[in-house]
Amino acid sequence: KDALQPTIPELKKVEVPAGEGDVNFPEFIKTLKEIGYDGAISIEYEKYEGDRNAKLAQIKSYLEGLIG
Repeated sequence: KDALQPTIPELKKVEVPAGEGDVNFPEFIKTLKEIGYDGAISIEYEKYEGDRNAKLAQIKSYLEGLIG
């Protein structure tokens, strides 16, 4: 799951697809590799507008590229 932190503290975070928000996924995946994690990674993306399956496929491809 990824999100953009609001510039005004009172507002909620805005959910975005993995790789488009504030989470540093390259560093996150690198850390998982460094500690020897080889388990599952799940994608959580709750937005439903547009072609959700296409967006999930895009996120999956992005993460697979980082995992190698």
